[in-house]
Amino acid sequence: MVALVLLTAVSLFVSSERSFQKAVFDLCAKKLLQAESGTKALEPYFPSFLHCLGIEELNAALVQIYAQMGLSPSQTLHATNEWLRTSNKTSMFFTVWFGILDLSTGVITAVNGGHEYPVLRCGGQPYDLLKDRHGLMVGVSARAKYTDYEIRLAPGDRLFLYTDGVPEAQTADAHMFGTERMLQALNADPDAPPERLLANVRAAVDSFIGGAKQFDDLTMLCLEYRGPRANPEAEGDAP
Repeated sequence: MVALVLLTAVSLFVSSERSFQKAVFDLCAKKLLQAESGTKALEPYFPSFLHCLGIEELNAALVQIYAQMGLSPSQTLHATNEWLRTSNKTSMFFTVWFGILDLSTGVITAVNGGHEYPVLRCGGQPYDLLKDRHGLMVGVSARAKYTDYEIRLAPGDRLFLYTDGVPEAQTADAHMFGTERMLQALNADPDAPPERLLANVRAAVDSFIGGAKQFDDLTMLCLEYRGPRANPEAEGDAP
C-alpha cells in the first residue's frame, strides 16, 4: 500500500509495504513556495516531540500517527479531528485530502476533509476535476463526518493533487489563477512526465501572477499508476 496525504499547510508522507515490489508507479511532489507560518503551544497528549513541531508538521504528524495504526482514511480524520477538538487550545484546523493506494489493484481509498478537488486523467482523456464528497475541515467541529470513497486507476491513469495556493495565486490586482487555468496548464502537455507536468503548472502560475508576491504555498503532487508487475520476483527488489 501507499499512503498519500496533502494538507493545507502542506506536508506529504508516503508509507509503503512490500507491494512496492509488485507494481510500478511514478510519483512526484514538490513544495514550490512556502508562506510564513507560526508555531503554537499544544496541550500534552501525544509524545513530546509533537510540541516542537510547527503547525504544518503537527498536522501531518497527527494524520500519520493515526494512519500507521491501521485506520482507514475516514477513521484517521475522525481520530485527528477528535484530538484537535479536545486536546489543544489553539482552535487549529486544516484541510486534507488523504488516500491509500493499493498498488496491486490501482484502487485508492480516499477521504476529503474540506480540501481542493483532486484531478484525474483516466483512459488518455484530458485532466479534469473529480468533484468528490467533502467533509468539514479537520478540527472545526466535533460533529464532523468523514466518508471513504474509491478511485480506480488503470495502468497509465494519473492523479494530481494540489493546495489552494495554486488556484488562488493572485496577480498584483487580485485576479486569481483559478482551476480552469490550472487544468489548461495540465492539458497543454498531458503526457509529460509527472515532474515536468508540475513544472508546467508552476510556469503557468508564474506567467499569470507576473512577479506578484504570494502569501500561500504552492504544493502539488502527481502520481501515474503503471499497474502491477507481471513477474516481480524476476525483477529483484527494486521498486
